[in-house]
Amino acid sequence: MATGIEMYIYMGASFAQRQIAITTTSVEVAGRINNVLIFNVSSSGATMIVMIVLLLLNLKRKKNAIGCVSYRFQTEENIATTNFIAKLAFVQLIAFAIQSLGGLLVRLYSKYLFDADDIPSVKSLKLSLNVMPLFTIIMSVVIELSIRRTARYRSTKLWNLVNVKDTAKLSSNFLAIQWNQGDPKLPRLDRNTTW
Repeated sequence: MATGIEMYIYMGASFAQRQIAITTTSVEVAGRINNVLIFNVSSSGATMIVMIVLLLLNLKRKKNAIGCVSYRFQTEENIATTNFIAKLAFVQLIAFAIQSLGGLLVRLYSKYLFDADDIPSVKSLKLSLNVMPLFTIIMSVVIELSIRRTARYRSTKLWNLVNVKDTAKLSSNFLAIQWNQGDPKLPRLDRNTTW
């Protein structure tokens, strides 16, 4: 990913000839690339903040969710969706930040990374070998933490399902009592009655 920042094809100011630049950024291109990177980071950050706010609002609605089943189901779906998008925006934010910082570090320390007589393909290879492991290590940590958090969420969800079964049994008993207290002319139904 960091390689993509530093290797690009652009047209000169006169648009007369095409040039390929690796780690040498012309003034006309550097500003545009920096603007794109700033836009990527800021849009990911804004998306993450909006989704976190929506997630908190939906969690508040869930606590006050009294009403029909479809309303509660919709609230659960909103929570799941905003949670997923917030996590995705967080991973994008980290990726764009690493990409931007990697490009900046390569520009600053290019004299230590590359020799003056390196051909472009050797520069790309050195860039990949020097910068990509850093990106891979950081993203691996983010992905591992995300997987562990998901596993922890699943285990707590399973425990909650056990509690739901207990609640369902209580509701079933309550409905059976109400059913049996209906019209005295109708036969009373036992919970264990088979037809």
